[in-house]
Amino acid sequence: VGSVKCGDRQVAVFDDYAHNPEKLHAMLTTLQAAYPQGVAVVWRPHGYAPLRKMLDALAAMFRETLRPQDYKKYKNKIAEKYIRHYERTMGVNVMDHIEEIVVATPVTFARYLGTPEGAIYGYANETWDNVVARSVVKDIENKVPNLFFCGGHAARGDGYPSAYITGAMTAREVIKELKEGK
Repeated sequence: VGSVKCGDRQVAVFDDYAHNPEKLHAMLTTLQAAYPQGVAVVWRPHGYAPLRKMLDALAAMFRETLRPQDYKKYKNKIAEKYIRHYERTMGVNVMDHIEEIVVATPVTFARYLGTPEGAIYGYANETWDNVVARSVVKDIENKVPNLFFCGGHAARGDGYPSAYITGAMTAREVIKELKEGK
């Protein structure tokens, strides 16, 4: 397709219709040979059904083709880019105060947290475990004095909105109890 300016260098951009594991493998190995300094690939499947059909073959192909050391290096490079952007935007130094950077992706969440399809937060709710059921048992479950729950696994279910809402709900509850002298 051409190239784009990325920082102080030109980066080659290719557009390929690779849409199955064999063609993706051919494309990736060709680019890796041509660009040993590293390759970044953006791939979009043609819908969920085709992805589901070839998921095992894709996983095997990516395990064989992508080098773990390149993946970690790429993730850390992206993290540093965002941190540096934040520093420039806010006019503060953050990087000098960071001791460790850990970058997680949907694959990380699926592997270590068991979240559905690598969802960033939470798990798949069942009918018995929804906002109504959680609201009914909220006071029954809280058996430890001065222990309050908030977050995606509290009264409302999963997701960042639930974490924010239950955080606010919990804060109000704590303030009320403090005012009442409990």
